[in-house]
Amino acid sequence: MAAGGWWLLGNGIEGMNGLNGRHLGPWNQFGLTGFLASQLIAAYWMLPLAINRAVVLPSVDALKFVSLIACGAMLKMSIERAPAVLQLFFVGYAVSMLISVGAFLATTDRRLCNAYALDSQLNAGGGVMALGITLGGAWAWRLFRDARSSGHLMPR
Repeated sequence: MAAGGWWLLGNGIEGMNGLNGRHLGPWNQFGLTGFLASQLIAAYWMLPLAINRAVVLPSVDALKFVSLIACGAMLKMSIERAPAVLQLFFVGYAVSMLISVGAFLATTDRRLCNAYALDSQLNAGGGVMALGITLGGAWAWRLFRDARSSGHLMPR
């Protein structure tokens, strides 16, 4: 869902980049506000209590959907504004959080979410770890590609 927000901001909603620069720019210098807000949103929706509420209550599920789309939009704005070192800090934190939570979900013998069976929880743990590894790799590839195209890396 966060990827949907990223796509909407980049491709689907024309004029949002102007909104980023004019209205949100002062609030999101170097991408700090967007990174922090997206980290908090993602961390909240990893809590078993939040997952259970989203499964049981349709209004909470709708809030989850909207907040994760906003999370993706904020990440896109922040990645574009942040220097590589700041990106490394927040992406590194997110990747380590995803991998550690995924490992915990995949290896625990207790059911953490009442709405899901233990097998589903174990499978979700593997998926969360794979997501963390994929996001870290995609960020590193993007950073390398941008550095190479701008001439910051030595040509072969």
